[in-house]
Amino acid sequence: MYLLDTNIWLELLLNREKAKNVIRFLNFAKDSDIYVSSFSMYSICIFLSSIKKYDTLVRFVNDLSENNIEIINTNLNDIHSIVAIKKVMI
Repeated sequence: MYLLDTNIWLELLLNREKAKNVIRFLNFAKDSDIYVSSFSMYSICIFLSSIKKYDTLVRFVNDLSENNIEIINTNLNDIHSIVAIKKVMI
C-alpha cells in the first residue's frame, strides 16, 4: 500500500524537477494499491484551481479513476501510524 501525498502528485502534475521519478515510481507500483488522502485531493484541487489549471485537474481526476487509485479518509490513529512509519524511514 502506498499513500502518496500532495507534493508527490503536484510534482507530476506540474512537470516539476522530480516528475520523472514519480512516473518511475507509479510504473513500479502500478500493481500495488496506491491511495491519496481526501485532504491531499482537496489541496490539489484548490491549488490547481488557484493557478487555473482546470484541464490538468480534470485529467488528474480521470487518471485516478482509470487507474483505480482510491481516495481515503484518515483519522488520528492513521496519522500516528504514518508518523511512526516515517520516523523509522529517516
